[in-house]
Amino acid sequence: GPVLVNVCLRLKPAFENRNDKVRANAFTLFGVLLNFGAGNDPFMEQLNLALPALLVHANDEVREVRGAAKLAIRHLVPLMGSQTLVDRFNTKAFDPDILLDYDEFMVNVARELVEFFDVTQQNLLLMSLVSFFRSSWNQIRSNAAILAAYLLYN
Repeated sequence: GPVLVNVCLRLKPAFENRNDKVRANAFTLFGVLLNFGAGNDPFMEQLNLALPALLVHANDEVREVRGAAKLAIRHLVPLMGSQTLVDRFNTKAFDPDILLDYDEFMVNVARELVEFFDVTQQNLLLMSLVSFFRSSWNQIRSNAAILAAYLLYN
């Protein structure tokens, strides 16, 4: 309910915390919270708002952060209702311990997101990604630019 939505809102700034452990734990906690909110519309809205952060941090320079973001994505996509996305993120290439070939992987994810989301959701995703262009981490800026480009291409 409202408490879950409030926790998610307060957790989001920790996704961009300079402390690696805080970022990793924030993504881990978010993944755990996903077990409690299925079917709750305001909560589902928070999932869509968190998705861009999860996607760009799935290729974070820090292994623990990268792994936690990937696991949170694996918890999130079944709630979205797209079997195609579930299958994509449950591949060996997306395993938390494996360094992702981000360009190759995200070109397919972007296509599948464009097919799944309506135009409004696509625009929200793009605008969220644009906010990562100002990230203090070069890798996150790069990830956001790559994913935004692939979304626009599709």
